[in-house]
Amino acid sequence: MSFTARLVNRLTFPTKHVLIVEDDIEQQRNLLGVFQRLFGAQGHVQVSVVPGGLFAADFYDEDLDISLILLDHDLPHGSGPEFMDYLLSRTNPYRAPMVMTASGIPSNNDALMVAGAKYKFTKNEIVEGKADDLL
Repeated sequence: MSFTARLVNRLTFPTKHVLIVEDDIEQQRNLLGVFQRLFGAQGHVQVSVVPGGLFAADFYDEDLDISLILLDHDLPHGSGPEFMDYLLSRTNPYRAPMVMTASGIPSNNDALMVAGAKYKFTKNEIVEGKADDLL
């Protein structure tokens, strides 16, 4: 089955795709708010949200061309480091999406950096705008 990429009843065609891997619904909303603030409701960035590493692994496909993954550490279905192992074992290194840590616990962000994340921020730092230049 094939699907068509088209612009119908939408202000702007999305050119970037962000995947948020976060299990807490309030934190999902807070992180989504960052992208709405920066890019608008129908801007060049589209965002998908999944609640754990297992769901992210099922969702992830190189063909979706995900530009950025915001990754929490402690997740009920597959931790952040487990997802990093999956991602790095299945992704062409030249097409790998950037991974930004998004845990509220500094040592968890350190563990995600060791696992292969590229940028280190807490959820609060992202929501407060400290990652805006990278986003």
